[in-house]
Amino acid sequence: RGWVTPSHGALAGNEATALTFALEAAFLGRVELPAAIHVLGAEHRPARLTLAADVRGPRLLFSRTRDGLATAFEGSVPKMHYGRVGVLKDRVETLWIQNDSDVPAEIKAFVQDVDSAFEVDAREKTLAPGEVFALNVKVHMDQILSYRDTLNVMVMEGAPAAIALEAEGVGSLSTCDDFDAPNAVDFGPQLNARAFRREIVVTDS
Repeated sequence: RGWVTPSHGALAGNEATALTFALEAAFLGRVELPAAIHVLGAEHRPARLTLAADVRGPRLLFSRTRDGLATAFEGSVPKMHYGRVGVLKDRVETLWIQNDSDVPAEIKAFVQDVDSAFEVDAREKTLAPGEVFALNVKVHMDQILSYRDTLNVMVMEGAPAAIALEAEGVGSLSTCDDFDAPNAVDFGPQLNARAFRREIVVTDS
């Protein structure tokens, strides 16, 4: 629908005024709406014009840092490379997202692979106009190899984004819950000249 402000009024001789036209679209794409200006008592036909607009959904900006959003532009998508990550340990990196539009943005975030080593902390979020949101992406490597996946960010009535994820698992997959300290076993007080032993369980993941 569309409207004009002011919608009616009177002009003195040689007086000028400004008309402000506004459009509110209910769907995406090209919108054209006819309009007319009537002059009461005039012999000529009303002046006719067409209001046209290309309607689009919310725009999202992405950056690895919050300050980086200031120079980010639409369509620019960063890569999230975690580098070398210790196996069997969690590591979290942050992707900053901003709703760079005048309407709310309903987003959904998910990784491509079902059994992925990557995981997002928020799958659904509604961003107010101009709102900035920190999406945390955790990786937990259980293999000594390089792993790649894709983070998909979908926005209702907007353009989707695909962010490349990559991490390399390093370290040992062997674990032991019986250690009393990192890489240490404490036998405690023992009698002199007497053999003693303690069993520990080592698990190879």
